[in-house]
Amino acid sequence: MTSTGACSVSGSTVTMTSGTGICSVTATKAADANYNSATSTAVTVSAALADQAALSVTGVPGVAQAYGTSFIVGTSGGSGTGAVSYDSTGACSVSGNTVTMTSGTGTCSVTATKAADTNYNGTASAAATVAAAPADQAALSVTGVPGVQAYGTSFIVGTSGGSGTGSLSVVASGACSISGNTVTITSGTGTCSVTATKAADTNYNGTASAAATVAAALRPLTIAPASYSRAVGAANPTLGGTVSGALAADLNVSLFVAYNTTATTSSPAGVYPINVTVTGGAADSYAVTISTATLTVVSAGVDLSESALSLPASANAGGQMSVSGTTVNGGDASSPATTTLFYLSTEHRHREGRGDRLSQCAGIGRRRQLGRYLDPDVAGKPEWHLLRVCLLGRQQPGCRNGREQLRSVGCVYRERRRPDGGCGAQGRQHHRCR
Repeated sequence: MTSTGACSVSGSTVTMTSGTGICSVTATKAADANYNSATSTAVTVSAALADQAALSVTGVPGVAQAYGTSFIVGTSGGSGTGAVSYDSTGACSVSGNTVTMTSGTGTCSVTATKAADTNYNGTASAAATVAAAPADQAALSVTGVPGVQAYGTSFIVGTSGGSGTGSLSVVASGACSISGNTVTITSGTGTCSVTATKAADTNYNGTASAAATVAAALRPLTIAPASYSRAVGAANPTLGGTVSGALAADLNVSLFVAYNTTATTSSPAGVYPINVTVTGGAADSYAVTISTATLTVVSAGVDLSESALSLPASANAGGQMSVSGTTVNGGDASSPATTTLFYLSTEHRHREGRGDRLSQCAGIGRRRQLGRYLDPDVAGKPEWHLLRVCLLGRQQPGCRNGREQLRSVGCVYRERRRPDGGCGAQGRQHHRCR
């Protein structure tokens, strides 16, 4: 047997060697003693393409693949020399033999196709599948957190990093609170921790940042107590002062400032410190600075030097004077419960002749001249006024001729004297002690 064309023969077996063309087979019988050899006519058969072996996709992971990840695929099986290509559907895409997950949900399906050649028909594999999974987000962090922050102050925070479209939230714990993205320090001690969370979406898992921390610091609080003066035996005045730096929500609610002194009604003349105490639940959140202040207890029998007194702007009734730097206003010198030491009364009396006496003052007084100033209210008749302090002590005539004397305790009066030095019914006006 012999063959030509698209086949080959071995013994009596003809094998197609091509998928195209014609296979021709002839038979020859050799001569013997009686017969010559003989050859048959050719028997032909057309060649046809064969089906390829089963084709399958390889390299597809057996576990779910996260959004954005890639993997390489290949094939096994198939026949011939036809080109291999890949297609994908669902939650992935393919380029060449690289498959990339395009969603965090659903299924990725990959198929392979091997093209026909001269011997084999084209063929396609069954789909190889892998489940999609959400990916982890990029690292998320909180921004805008200072290193140290004082009680009652606020700062704005933000975030960096994270992935996807999930909602973002920020929470605070410890020595702070948060509203929106504004963090407020709620204590003067401890640590404030701020963390951010970004929710999951279809492609990404939810994530949380590491805690960003800020050390809480004490809030400066300055207290300046006022200084006061009073007479021996008088009740203490109501003490007070100026408080700076306290939160309005704290003062007199969770922060209390109290003033006190060791001086009592039986305390002798002297200078007593004014003490300040700060209490309340918020007190530990403040760094307190307290200035010095005193309560001066003055005896009516003490001779006040001119340096201890300053002239008022005018000597009108109700004027005020300074004692050891402390301003005191009008009050009652004979009954000093008002804590006012010196007062120019709104009442006055004038008598002509001898024996002009202010009977409301007790004891015999002496006067100290503190200064003089020109009376502005007497048109055309300039008159000098002498401001004097009457103190308990020896008797002192009230005028040069000795016709008048003043009895007083801790009183201030004004003497109007004519420029010519005269002293008489028209030249003197007393403001009595009340």
